[in-house]
Amino acid sequence: MTLVGAVFGQRVGESSLTALSAAIDSARRLLVAAQQSLRPVRLLERGTSAGSVRAPWGPVSPVVTGRAVELIAVPGARPTGVLQPGRILATVPGQTAATLTVGLGRQRTDVPLVLVRPVPPAPLSWRLKRSF
Repeated sequence: MTLVGAVFGQRVGESSLTALSAAIDSARRLLVAAQQSLRPVRLLERGTSAGSVRAPWGPVSPVVTGRAVELIAVPGARPTGVLQPGRILATVPGQTAATLTVGLGRQRTDVPLVLVRPVPPAPLSWRLKRSF
């Protein structure tokens, strides 16, 4: 995060040293105030339930976050999330089923959403009855 600040209201006619000292003191107060308003916030814990994958033949596997998400919170910022489903060819526990892009202000991070348990393959009877 980049913080840019400016100190206004310098008096004309003051010595350079006095003006510089006043500007540095003002900048220091500005930085302390900015630091106090920014906080790391844990938005998601690892293992947070995020949905499930359901096979057309019935079995379901829960999907959870693969890692924790912590971003710097700015007062008034609201978190956002965008789901990007993945293509699942084989299913094993820990496999990424989708990606969740979490945002807070201008910050963005991708979180893998992983399967908790495998989805068993389609039974032969289901595959034979399925229309193409």
